[in-house]
Amino acid sequence: MDWLHELKRIKNEKGIKNDELAERSGIPLGTLNKLLAGQTGSVKLSTIIALAEALQVSLSELIGTDGYSDDEKEFIKKLRTLDGEGFNNVSNCLQKEYARTLEARKKKTSYEVEDTAAVHILFYDVPVSAGCGYYLDSDKAQKITLSSTPVTERADFAIRVSGDSMEPKFSNGDIVIVESGSDVQVGEIGIFVINGEGYIKKFGSDRLISLNPAYSDIKIKPDDSFECKGLVLGKLKKSL
Repeated sequence: MDWLHELKRIKNEKGIKNDELAERSGIPLGTLNKLLAGQTGSVKLSTIIALAEALQVSLSELIGTDGYSDDEKEFIKKLRTLDGEGFNNVSNCLQKEYARTLEARKKKTSYEVEDTAAVHILFYDVPVSAGCGYYLDSDKAQKITLSSTPVTERADFAIRVSGDSMEPKFSNGDIVIVESGSDVQVGEIGIFVINGEGYIKKFGSDRLISLNPAYSDIKIKPDDSFECKGLVLGKLKKSL
């Protein structure tokens, strides 16, 4: 289980903002923003414990130890017996396989989907652009029905694109479907909120990037309130 994904899910369910979580946990806001954006490498166990206490959940609930399969438990047991060289070898192999899996996931993602039947998700008819950090308000959402495909099965919500900063892939008025809470990797397109303003952009580690060269990058500052709302899976062919 991805503990960072679980952290974001619990935080969103409890309606806790980044600045509130930083205050509760004692973690500097800038550090917390980078952690939530996936910009931090290894994270100290003390940090994870502090976040669990701040969210008022058990450590096992946050990192998912209660949900490990027997094979995963056996793997961890063996991992803990390795010396430094063995641990580094396994870590390097794991990182390579993780990167390979992410690349495979990108290749399987389709960017054109039908909206004809079977899958029901929420549609937020508020353009994802500057000044709409409230767009995930359920009072402003309606349910839509999509065809059941490997892509739409992953979707949690849909939202309308505003402006031409992501052309030619996404145009003004397009409706994109999004996998909520998914960690967006560098080079992938996601939905982000910076200081209450929502954007659809390509993630660039320390900045958000437009596909249209006429637009400048949006740099993520250390003291910015920054959240990744999800990975853009594709767009609907038919406008709602």
